[in-house]
Amino acid sequence: MIVNLLLLEEIKKCAENFFSIKETAKYLAVDFDDFMEEMENEDSEVYNAYHKALLAKEFEIRSGIIEMAIAGSPAAQVEAAKLLEKTKINNSL
Repeated sequence: MIVNLLLLEEIKKCAENFFSIKETAKYLAVDFDDFMEEMENEDSEVYNAYHKALLAKEFEIRSGIIEMAIAGSPAAQVEAAKLLEKTKINNSL
């Protein structure tokens, strides 16, 4: 698979819009098996572009939830509590 800066930027955009790995490969019109090979390699530029962008977007969303919870939004407070519990569970594994 030929990887260039344009492809990496498109991969980031897909991750930021919560495309699955399969959806990303389809959208980019790349060979799925080649793309999966890249995604299974944690040292791959493709893997890192996708996962870093996905985590960055999740960070933005969580930050917004926490800000709204602090401001008193009951729905955000419930969601923030769920996120905290999920983090505690994941950290205990």
